[in-house]
Amino acid sequence: MLKRLLTGFVLAGLLTSLPILADERDNKRVITVTYANQWKPYSYGNKEGQAKGILVDIVDFILHQKMGFTVQHIPLPWERAQNMVRNGSYDALITAPTAERQFYFKRTNSTLYRLQWRAYLSTQSSNYQRLKGADNPLTIRDVSCVSLLGDRTSESLYRRFNLDCQSVKDLPLALKMMQMGRVDLFVHSKAIVDQRMMSQNYMGLIEEHPMVLKKVPFVLMVSKYSPYADQLTDAVDRMVMDMAATGEYERFLSKLSQDQAAESD
Repeated sequence: MLKRLLTGFVLAGLLTSLPILADERDNKRVITVTYANQWKPYSYGNKEGQAKGILVDIVDFILHQKMGFTVQHIPLPWERAQNMVRNGSYDALITAPTAERQFYFKRTNSTLYRLQWRAYLSTQSSNYQRLKGADNPLTIRDVSCVSLLGDRTSESLYRRFNLDCQSVKDLPLALKMMQMGRVDLFVHSKAIVDQRMMSQNYMGLIEEHPMVLKKVPFVLMVSKYSPYADQLTDAVDRMVMDMAATGEYERFLSKLSQDQAAESD
């Protein structure tokens, strides 16, 4: 209890010292966060132009619900979103901390979310049992696979295991090929595929392999030109550390996953 009280006092001091924006934000502690506007279910803009998705919910939970900021969530084309934070027009984004991004942004040490890449198997394939029984389905030879154009993470996984895959332009086509048994194997981001499978009723025709092929950590990255640059990342790290110690953050992520699945039904 004493540890949590001390953590709370330290966090309160950090938040009090964060600069107040003195423009049209009317002296409120407002943080602007940008997201990719066409990356459902991670982040996207709805019909009203509002940012929605898993990453939006995570940022809102930490910065608004737990830390008391007013957060403006702004969906944009991804390159524009990064540029607007890079030049200080907006404050922050949540993304993978590449070396290039860390040159422009300050990052949290804590990981706020992990994207998972999984293998999906066609139950209609003659190779289904071989793939299902493998510890790593990408090690099985003489199978056919499909990948999405531009999905560099999946393409790099295929190359690592010397798999030559057919490329298609969109997810519905890849899943249709799997559904019909025209290809054996498909690698992609778990949340994206799971949502599409539930919404299109592919369950029973396409099966997720239990092995996690890759995890991509996402962190909060703050523009070096933001008035919050010096202290926000430390304050978020302290908050996430405190929630992790009590299990609160893991419970939040679990509920978020359940809510996302329910929305896809």
